[in-house]
Amino acid sequence: MVYLNTIGCGEGPSSSRPPLFDGTNFVTWKLRFRIYARSQGVRVWMTIEDGVVIPTKTVDDIIIEKKVSEYNTIEEKRMNIAAKAEMVLTSALAEKEYKRVNNFKSAQEMWDKLVVTYEGTTDIKYSRMDTLIQEYEKFKQQEGENIINMETRFTRIIDELSQLRKSYTQMKRTEEFLNHYLQV
Repeated sequence: MVYLNTIGCGEGPSSSRPPLFDGTNFVTWKLRFRIYARSQGVRVWMTIEDGVVIPTKTVDDIIIEKKVSEYNTIEEKRMNIAAKAEMVLTSALAEKEYKRVNNFKSAQEMWDKLVVTYEGTTDIKYSRMDTLIQEYEKFKQQEGENIINMETRFTRIIDELSQLRKSYTQMKRTEEFLNHYLQV
């Protein structure tokens, strides 16, 4: 049984299952998935983020990929981690999202495709950051909005800015939130 919560991430009732990405709320899923992947081993996460070096050999001055039977112990361990990284990532994707990346050869290629699809290129990220900064600076309680919903909306803006490498200190965030709340 899969439980869906309000942020678009399905998940099992235990910490042994990755958060499920169904195509919604990528920023939140990305944070939760990164935590889950690291819990499977820091090298698993590093392989998803940075990729893996495929074992090769030189034959007649041409570099070719080694057969699995030719791997040494270190190469075998590295490729086992790469396989685990692919399994961890693909297990966290709903069918539609899996189909988007299943033709890629590595977890890193799959991850990069998801990031570009849902966060965009560098230019799109800068544009999104500008929009979020404006939302942050003009943030105020909406009519009829309770403090819990207001705080949730404020936190979403802060989280998305953080993902785009723009962060505010906890003190600054609290100060801004209270200033906007007290302006009502």
